[in-house]
Amino acid sequence: MSYSNSHSIRSVMNKISKNGNDSSYFLLGDDYFLQSFFLSKIKENSNPGTNIDYYYLNDQSDLEMFFNSLSSMSLFTNENIFIIKNFNRLSSLSQNMLDKYLNNTDKNNTLIFILDEFMIKNKFSQKISNSSTIVNTQTPFEESKIKKWIRYYFRNEKQQVDDNIIDYFIKNYKSDISSIVNEVEKYYLNTSFSDVNMNHEDNNYFSKHIKVWNLLDALGKKNAKDSIIFYNNLYFNGYSLVPIIINLNNFFFELLCSYETSSKINYSMLNKTLQSRFNIYKMNYKQSEINEIFIQLRDSDILIKTSTTDENLLFTSLILKICGGYYYE
Repeated sequence: MSYSNSHSIRSVMNKISKNGNDSSYFLLGDDYFLQSFFLSKIKENSNPGTNIDYYYLNDQSDLEMFFNSLSSMSLFTNENIFIIKNFNRLSSLSQNMLDKYLNNTDKNNTLIFILDEFMIKNKFSQKISNSSTIVNTQTPFEESKIKKWIRYYFRNEKQQVDDNIIDYFIKNYKSDISSIVNEVEKYYLNTSFSDVNMNHEDNNYFSKHIKVWNLLDALGKKNAKDSIIFYNNLYFNGYSLVPIIINLNNFFFELLCSYETSSKINYSMLNKTLQSRFNIYKMNYKQSEINEIFIQLRDSDILIKTSTTDENLLFTSLILKICGGYYYE
């Protein structure tokens, strides 16, 4: 299950303001900023004196405390908010206990399950989500929406931030909104509001948060400059070329399958952002070109494992060939 069954934070908050809290929410997505924002709004809409407890369920004592709190009857009918992580690791017995509660909830309790993933893969997690309101807490795909969230944050903090600086950090810190906010704040603290240096290679704030999917996206768009910047970032932060090649194989395989309606993939290894941009990538690649790229990826993988070839030079050359249409017939 992915974001197709989820609700935006705004729509959920509108419902809460009219009808109050649901018995349970399932936060799907690893953007810490959006998770924190949703939790803060839940707290604001709760009655004074509401108990708020966090349960990470990493050990037996935490697990016992959680179930004791869930089943205890308060003499004063206090309202409770339980914020829960790592629930997908529960034993069968604990799963049954939680499932039994979700089928007969207490109106004074609100459970908030947090899953730091872009897709529900665990069967028990899916079972919980079916009994809960799913809230999308994945970083938005569109940079314009990311920018709105960041501007909203700084407005609430009564701080004014230059749009160019926000744009710069959105481009270079795409992992999540909280990382972007954090880097903007660090920039202002360290530069005393001087102009931002837009030179990616020399800037002290060159992102350590670039992920492999950022590289795949740049290659899908045949953007050689960004592809090299993102790859160098991964390389200098210790990311091996072997898993990058595996991800590239998955990317081009799914891109190739997208040309054929009969080649539907039941389970995608790619995140929702990449999947949503396939129509853009398909404009840049012919099917025959992708087949040639597969051969080069295979040869590169063999070279890395059987020789002393410089990974950086090898892959930089491959990037330039892919983005330059070297394999295009």
